[in-house]
Formats: sequence, C-alpha cells, structure tokens
Amino acid sequence: MWTTAGNVTKTAAGFVISLILARLLGPKDYGLLGMAMVFTNILLQLQDCGIGQAVVYYQEERSGLPLYFTAAVMVGSVLTGIAFLLAPLVAWFYHQPAITPVVRALGSMLVLGSLYSVAQGQLVREFDFRRLAVIELAATVIAGVTGIICALMGFGVWALVVNVMFSGVMQTSAVCWLVRPKFTTKIDIAKLKAILRWGLPLTGAGVLWQFYENSDYLVVGKLLGETAVGYYTMAFRTATLVNSRVASIINKVSFPAFSAVQSDYPRLIEYWNSITRTLGLLIFPLSTILAVNAHDFLLIVGEKWLPAEVPLQLLCILGSMKPLVSTMTNCMSAVGRTDLGFRFNLANAILLPLSFIVACRVGGVVGVAAAWCVVAPIIAGVFLFRTIWYVGGSVRRYLLTLKPGIAISAGCALAMYLAGAPFHGGMVRFAVRSLAGGLAMLAGYWIDKPTRTVIQGYLRRSAVPAVEKTA
Repeated sequence: MWTTAGNVTKTAAGFVISLILARLLGPKDYGLLGMAMVFTNILLQLQDCGIGQAVVYYQEERSGLPLYFTAAVMVGSVLTGIAFLLAPLVAWFYHQPAITPVVRALGSMLVLGSLYSVAQGQLVREFDFRRLAVIELAATVIAGVTGIICALMGFGVWALVVNVMFSGVMQTSAVCWLVRPKFTTKIDIAKLKAILRWGLPLTGAGVLWQFYENSDYLVVGKLLGETAVGYYTMAFRTATLVNSRVASIINKVSFPAFSAVQSDYPRLIEYWNSITRTLGLLIFPLSTILAVNAHDFLLIVGEKWLPAEVPLQLLCILGSMKPLVSTMTNCMSAVGRTDLGFRFNLANAILLPLSFIVACRVGGVVGVAAAWCVVAPIIAGVFLFRTIWYVGGSVRRYLLTLKPGIAISAGCALAMYLAGAPFHGGMVRFAVRSLAGGLAMLAGYWIDKPTRTVIQGYLRRSAVPAVEKTA
C-alpha cells in the first residue's frame, strides 16, 4: 500500500512536471537527451553486475553488506571512466558535438547508482517500502521543480539533464543515510563468485534489455535526426509513463515475494497469476484511456507535438505488455534461472533492432512504433510458454487472469467515445473523455466480483484501527 500510494503520487507529480517541461522545451532538446541516454542506459545496467538484486535474492543481512558495497562501487567507478572516455565517440556517431558533455554528465551518476542499488536492495529485502516511497516522491518533485526553473532560464537540454541528475543524487543520499555504506579490503572470493554467478546472467540480460530498449532511439536518431527522436521520445515516454509506474509498484514487491517462496512452486504460481490479474486490471484500462485521448493530450501540450500522435497510440499497446514481461523475468530470477531471462533478452536484442531498421526506412517513426507492437509480443509469447512450463503452471489459467482487464478496457473505450462525441478536440473533450473512462473503469472494478471483494476487504481493514481506537 505504501508503494502504491508513493508511486501514484509520484506519477501524478511526474506527469505534471513532464507536461510543463514539454511546453517549455522543444523536440530537439528531448532528442539530444534521448540520444545520450541510449549509451548511458546501457552502462547503467552494468553498474553493479546484479549485486543490488543479489542482496534480495540471498536474503542478506546488513552485516554482510560491505562486500556488496565494495564490489559495486568498484564497477561503478570503472563505468564512469568509460562514459567519460567514450562520450566523443557517441557524439561522432550522431554527428552532434553537443552530446559529449551530456553523456559525461549522465555518466558521472554511475558511481552513485552503484551505491543506491545496494542500499535500496537492502531496504527492499526488509520490505521497507514506506521510506522508499517517500524518498522517491520527494526526489521527483524537487528535481522536477529544479528542472522547470532551469528550462525557464533557457538552459535547453540541460534542464532535462539537471532533472535526471538531481533526482539521482537525492535518492542516493537518502537511501545511503538509511543504509550506511561500509567497505572492506578483505574480499571473500568464494562468496563473491557465488554472487556474480547469479548476478552476471541477470546483468547480461539487463544490458541486452537496455540495448534493444534503446535501439529504437538509436535507429531513429541515425536515420531521421534529433527532431524525429524528440517526437518519438515524447510518444514512448508518455505511453509507458503511467504503466511503468504501476509496474514498479508491483515489481518492487513481486521480486522479494517470489524470492521468499522460491522453492514452493504452487505458491509461486499463485502469486504470479494474482499479480498478472492485478496488472491487467490496472494497466489495460489506463493504456486505453491514454490511447483514446492521444490527440487531445498532445493539443494541450502544444500543437508542435501532434506528429507524435499515431506512435503514441501504437506504443500504448507496448505499454500494456511490458509490465507483464517484467513480472515473468522476476519470477525466473527468483527461482535462480537468470539464464532464461538472458536468452529472452538476447532474442529481443537480435530481432527488434533489425525490425526497427526496416520499419524506420518504410514508415519512419510510425513504422518503428508498429514494429514494437508486432515483434515484441511474438517473442514474449514464446518466453511466456517457456516460463509457465518451467514452474508447472497453466497457460489457459494465465490467459484467463487477463480477461477482466481486457473487458474493462473495452468498456472504457466505449464510454469515452460516446461521452466525447458531442465535443471537438481539446481540453474540454480531454476532460470529458477522461472522466467517462475513469468512471467506466471504477464501474468495471465493482461489477467484477473478485475485484469488488478485494476492494471491500481493503476498506474493512482500513476501518479496523479507527474502530479499535474508538473502543
């Protein structure tokens, strides 16, 4: 509940901040940041070699953290140096000299990121989501306001860079105050090997994930230029913003929960199906509401962003799927099969970039968004069957967990089109449609008996402390 409250609030704040920054800045500014982050995001996956997540998997106590902190910081320091040295090559690839200082600035965060991953891993292992939620919300708001001030002062792309960096500095400082970093010169080689044996396939999968997740930006930037990257960045970030926040709520809890029952497959399957059903109920309707409102939303942001409309609508399909894939990979990591996640990401890293190149030459930015919607679900479907088979689950039962979310999404779309029919595009239609979609979503939750039962249970539990206090 703390994770939910924190992420919902953070998402709302981040959405408003993104809206303001999009009005103050142009597609070129977003394009330069998107080009730089293709490279730095790959390094980000290497920053601790899976050591932060290993803290959760191995159920590590705080007394054992010095080894984790020492190893993670060593890797992070090396990667910061690599980012500094290779920044001119990234700028040369795009023919954009302005990218060099941006890459170096973002690369300086890799050392801090290694500290953050271990400290956060310990807080996740202890299920201390209350303080994590407060930290992330405070960092989002303060960094966002700082970025807006920089944009008003005419800093251009550096307003976005400051937003990213300031948020990272604040979060790292806060979690390291709660879990004080300690280091050691006495390295337990056997333990370190065990950690890396588990973490390196996970890291490899993460690197491959970052590669194919950012290969679309790389292809669009190389073939179409920074303005096209700006439109694509707006479409992709908007389509995945809410869903990624919802997914982070679930996935933050799902990995430690899966790890806690890693040897009890029936309970693991029960958790997985329950989480999948919840994701479908939350994410499918939200993606539908955003897709229907894409034109009006971009009009509010500014007419200059209208070329991003169709990519945004297509990428809403991807936004619905990505959290389900994350849950699958968490399940496999929790049972020690990080190698399966690596193979899945390897398939994506080979097939998706090739499809992006072809699609970009044929259909531009719209073609790349369409390639996501065609190729990614096919690969994910193969991985789904493999994962379910490994843990002894049922494909039919898994698919049935998605049925309520699909039905509610259809109801939301119908309600929105009917409610918005009398209005022309713009703020009024956006508000009317959003209200109609939200009410239809809530009505769907109430009609669906299992969901209604869960909601009523939470309401009763919330009332218990007050009753006891009165008594």
